[in-house]
Amino acid sequence: MTSLDEVLEYRQRMEQCQRNVAMAEGALKRSMADLSERFGCKTVQAAQSRLKVLTRKRERAGREADTKLKAFEEKWKKSN
Repeated sequence: MTSLDEVLEYRQRMEQCQRNVAMAEGALKRSMADLSERFGCKTVQAAQSRLKVLTRKRERAGREADTKLKAFEEKWKKSN
């Protein structure tokens, strides 16, 4: 491979990297806009905090549902 071929190959790889960076930046902007629109989060840190809150709520709701289901099953067993 000649020096010119190496330079051209390097240039192609560099241009591909630049396209990849541009795509990643676009995806990040879309994701951040979505976070802002759907959850009111302006930063990744705010989104992480919101995720923790929502996860705790989901876990609590799951525990409550389990408790209610067990109570229903017990009541059902006693009535039959």
